[in-house]
Order: sequence, then C-alpha cells, then structure tokens
Amino acid sequence: MQNYFELFDLPVSFDIDVANLTSVYLKKQREFAASESNVEILNSAYFILKNPIKRAEYFLSLSGKNIEGMTSNQAEQMFKLREEYENLQEQDLKNKFSEDIKKDVDEKILQLANYENDIDIFCEKFAEIKFLNSFLEKVKFDVYSRN
Repeated sequence: MQNYFELFDLPVSFDIDVANLTSVYLKKQREFAASESNVEILNSAYFILKNPIKRAEYFLSLSGKNIEGMTSNQAEQMFKLREEYENLQEQDLKNKFSEDIKKDVDEKILQLANYENDIDIFCEKFAEIKFLNSFLEKVKFDVYSRN
C-alpha cells in the first residue's frame, strides 16, 4: 500500500501544511496526467490528507490503530445528544446546538496535533472527535431527508 505522506513528500504527521499539500498535489497531478491509475491514487491520497478527520484516521491506521464503531459510553452519549437536539422546539435553537458542537469539533481537531507523539492519547481524543462528527452527520442527514 502506498504511503500517502511519502507520495506528497510529507513527514508522517497529523499536523501538515495543507497549502503545501495542495501545491505538491497540483504539481504531481500534471506529472501523473498520462497514467490514469496513478491519478486515481493521487486524488484519493489528496482527499484523505486534506480532510483532518480522514487524515487522523489514516495517521492512526499507519500506527496500527483503528477506530471503528462506538463504545457503549459513546453510544449512550450519542443517544443523549440526539435526545437533547430533538427536544429543542425551534429550528434556530437546533442550528445553534449543531453550530456549538461543530465549533467544539473544530477546536478539538486543532488540539489533536498536540497528541500525535502519544498515539494512545491521540486515538482517545480522535475517538471523541469522530463521535461528535458522527452526530453532526446524522443531524445533517436528518435535515436533508426532511426536505
């Protein structure tokens, strides 16, 4: 399996320079234009590395860690979050609730780089991010499925 960090000449690290990633991606895209299979790998690698949640999952997978599913505690928290969200009567309050969780996720993602030298703590912190992001995805799906 191709190491995506190596493909872009980046150190294996959660904390990357996304602007540099994009610059290298565009350069390599021109180089690989003749080879369809290489472009597919390049596009997939870029998509994963530019997205902090996908990048964290990939970073963990390189360390042999895998975060699949939820713990029973996270499932219970998810149920409570959804219940709290559903109990809000006004859409403005629901939007504010979701926005606050999104801000929390964004802050936690920024802090995640602080833990990459301790993979177990990184994994624990990322599990919380993934859990909250899953809640946001479910809320977004619910909103779109109603329209």
